Amino acid sequence: MIVAGRVSQKMAPVLRQVYDQMMEPKWVISMGVCASTGGMFNNYAIVQGVDQIVPSTSTRPVALRAPRRSSTPSSPSTRRSAPGT
Repeated sequence: MIVAGRVSQKMAPVLRQVYDQMMEPKWVISMGVCASTGGMFNNYAIVQGVDQIVPSTSTRPVALRAPRRSSTPSSPSTRRSAPGT
């Protein structure tokens, strides 16, 4: 399940019901500041973080990328010398 945007108190039980009906593995990703912490909406109507309702993880786009390989050699012994040197 991907939660993007603010979650109201009225939506919280429905969100929990959808989570309970999900098959295993139950993965929840909260995207953005509104879903993760409530954002600038710090009032009685908005849930301050979806992790209060369902276990979730907040993501950063960098965390979703595959790890990159280093373009520089790791040690001098792996470098090739130019021919004739």
